Parts: sequence; C-alpha cells; structure tokens
Amino acid sequence: MKYRISGLLAALLFPLYFVSAQTADDALLFSGTSVNGTARFQGLGGAQTALGADISSISGNPAGLGFFRKSEWSITPSLSFSNNPSTYLGNTTSDGKGNFNIANLGLVFASPKDDIIGGKWRGGAFGISFNRINSFQNQFAYEGVNNVNSLTDAFVQQANGIPHADFIDDVAPARLQLAYQTYLINPYSDDDNETEYFSSVGADQNGNPFPVRQRETVNYNGARYQWNFSYGGNYDDKLYFGASLGLSRIRYGITNTYKENVLADRNDMILDNFTLTEEVDVAGTGINVSGGIIYKPNDIIRFGASIVSPTYYWQLTDNFRPTITANYEYTENLGEDVDLNQTQSIDNIEPYEYKLTTPMSASAGIAVFAGKSGFISADVTYSTFNSMRFNTENGGDDFSETNQYIRSNYQPAITARIGGEFRKDIFRLRAGFVYQGEAFKERLDNLDRTRLNFTAGAGVRLEDFYIDFAVVHSRYNSGYTPYTYNPAPSVTTKNRITNGIFSFGMFF
Repeated sequence: MKYRISGLLAALLFPLYFVSAQTADDALLFSGTSVNGTARFQGLGGAQTALGADISSISGNPAGLGFFRKSEWSITPSLSFSNNPSTYLGNTTSDGKGNFNIANLGLVFASPKDDIIGGKWRGGAFGISFNRINSFQNQFAYEGVNNVNSLTDAFVQQANGIPHADFIDDVAPARLQLAYQTYLINPYSDDDNETEYFSSVGADQNGNPFPVRQRETVNYNGARYQWNFSYGGNYDDKLYFGASLGLSRIRYGITNTYKENVLADRNDMILDNFTLTEEVDVAGTGINVSGGIIYKPNDIIRFGASIVSPTYYWQLTDNFRPTITANYEYTENLGEDVDLNQTQSIDNIEPYEYKLTTPMSASAGIAVFAGKSGFISADVTYSTFNSMRFNTENGGDDFSETNQYIRSNYQPAITARIGGEFRKDIFRLRAGFVYQGEAFKERLDNLDRTRLNFTAGAGVRLEDFYIDFAVVHSRYNSGYTPYTYNPAPSVTTKNRITNGIFSFGMFF
C-alpha cells in the first residue's frame, strides 16, 4: 500500500526515485514551514524570536506573551497568487493559482501587575491562536512532444512479470489495473500465465514509437494548521519565559490531470489519446510542545531563544482515486467488441493509515531598538530534518527503508531571518528577508531548492486598535518526473508565490 504515499510530493506517475525516497520527501513536505503569523510579523520576515508583544508569539516564542500590557484579539486574512513557469522537453508553460485563507486568529488575556505594586514577578498573559503554518496551495503545468517514450511504456515496464491472471482477477496495482482495463497495455496472449505486455501507442514501420504530445496539470491544495495554547510570564521586566501546547492539523490534496495525444497519421495509429486523473487526499492530527525565553538587559537590546519539539502525528489517512479515459481510432486487434471510448476508475481503494514524527527545531535571535524610532531583529532556526520518521498503525517495519533513506540523505537545515520596523507617530514601515536552506545532503537533479522570501509591510497603531498589511514574495525551484523510464523526462519549475496579508486587531 506504500505506493499511494509516494504520490504525495508530486511524482504520482511512477516517480524517478525509489518509493522510499519519495515517501521521505512527503515527510519533508509535511514538516516544512513558511513565513506565517500576523501581518506585522510577516512584514518583518518572521524574525520574532527576541521581540514579543504580538499575537504571533503564541505560536512562535511564547515568552513574548510576557510583554503584553493589554488584552488583545486579532484576525489575519490572506490572499495568495502563484505564477510558475515550467520547462519540459525544451518547452516552457506557465501556470498558477490564487487562494484566499485565514492566516491567523488570536486572543490574548493579559494580567500584568500594576507599576505601583512591588515585587519582581510582573504578571503574564495567556494566549490562544489558530495559525496557518505552511500552505500547500500551488499549481503548475507542463507540455511537450516526446519522441522517445510514452507513459504507457512505463506501464508496460511495470506490468512485465505480473501474470495475466492478476489483471483478470483485479489484484494488480491500481494504476496498472486501469491501464489494462482501458487497453493501454495488453498481454501478448490470453494465457493466465502470460507476463509480457505491449502498449497501444504503437510504432511506425521501422519500429520507432510514435511521438506523443504530453501535458499535465498538477494542482496542490490544503495547508498545515496549528492551534496553540500558550502562557508567557514576566520576571523583573528583564526575563520573559513561556510555554505552549500545539495541536497540529494537516489537510493536503493533490490532483494530477495527465494527457497524451498520439502524433501520427490516423490510418496508422490505434490509440488517439488518453487521460489519467489521480486524486490524493491526506488528513491527520498531531501534537507538539514548545518553550522559550527572552532576556532584556536594557531598553536597547533583547536576546531570545525557543525550542519546538517534534510534532507527533498519530494518524495520517491517505485516500487515492485514479481514473483513466482512453479514446481509440480502431480496436479490432485489441479484442472483440472493444469500444472506441474507454473510461475506468477505482473509488473503493481502502485508505492507508500511518504515523509521522517531524523534526525538532531550535531558534535563537536578537533585537536591537533605537528608542521609539524602531528596531532591527534577526534570528536563526535549526531544524533536524534527518530525524523525521514514519511508522505504521501496527508498529511494523513497513517504513524501515524509508527511515533509513531519511537518515542517509537528509541533513539539518538552517532558516535565517532578518527584519526591521521604522516608527513615526502612529505609522509603521517594515521589511524583511528569509533564507530557507536545503534539507538534502546532496543536490538532486543539480537543482538549487533554496527558498528565498522577501517581505514588506506597513501599519497604523492607535490606542484602541491597529491595522497592518504585509506582502511576502517567495521564490524557489522544484523538480518533477512524470514517470519512471529510461530516458526519464523531467520538469523544472520556477515557483513564484506572492502573498498579501491584512491584520486587524483590538485591545480590551
């Protein structure tokens, strides 16, 4: 059943790497974070470890809650757009999508001590927040003419060695079963023990395969959300500390629509075109804890540190639904009474359930203030991606190869952030930059997957309420392999995602 998990990253159609490698990439996908929180902190690039006094502290460094002097609530809607040019077989295709979501909701109940009350314990604050930690929303498409092979060749390669009886009894792997039922692959004989198959794409008189026009759209949906319940305290207006309980939720979906058109004279070809559609839905719930401190020796400088435990997802459920539609020019040599138009799908595949443990992360930061004119903040986060682990419901060793691949091929990664805020009366201007390093020990496909984020923002802060706006622009490269074959075609995508964030909050 592991083959269904291997589709989560993107290579649903017989990925280039081993199944365990792709499953490891799924762990990376579900462990990643993006710039998140309120518009104020996103405008700063998320460099908040040493800051505090923002609702983002609830899910960031909970020690920041110790700075609150008033209770507060806020809501942060967000609107994102992506524009992703993809290169495939020398051809470039652009695609993207838009998405509206709620990036952050938060509520803080502050209970500070009045200044006239003595003692070094200065009170604290309790906070609850809903935070969109990482968005999966994206879409890309590619198109090109392949003169060498077809997806059906990959199907044939996978099917060879499987007895014909397995297809008759509907016990062959799901995709291959659909390819067989729609006549994309066919046995050389009707013998139950036949183990060799051929493709319906066909070849010319010299045995060269007909060229095919290949196009696919890959649409990602969902996000990683987290509820945090946090408390932060203030000791002597110098040492701030806090702890948080996080309840994490993953909702992830991917829909692939892959189409091939055979480019040949209609009098020569059997198959005209076919479309493979696959849908994968993943949902799961996890838990983590975090804690942090902020030390403020004076009004100019602050130091902060925080740590987030691994998130333990005790059950992830994976649902997989494939469909193939094939249209033929003629079917006489495929069998008796074979329709020219074929559609087959599988809707009753049993969901696969498994567990995941994500990396631990630790952050350290510094903030330097220039009186009431503003500040500069910077921090670094260290995440142990080589510690990610899959497990099964029954505690078996189904993922032993996957977990070994993670240990051997992944490494801890660094995320560095810097941001600043300029203040003038009630107005605020902000800017930031985020560098997210690669988790792979060795670069795959010679492709740099470093993620760069450029941020900017502005705001107005009044006695009873505030309004903030931010823009986050993210740039990174990704690779995709439609199917495994030699030579295997590959896609390179330049992902360009722009996110607009608005926050409104009130004090009470």
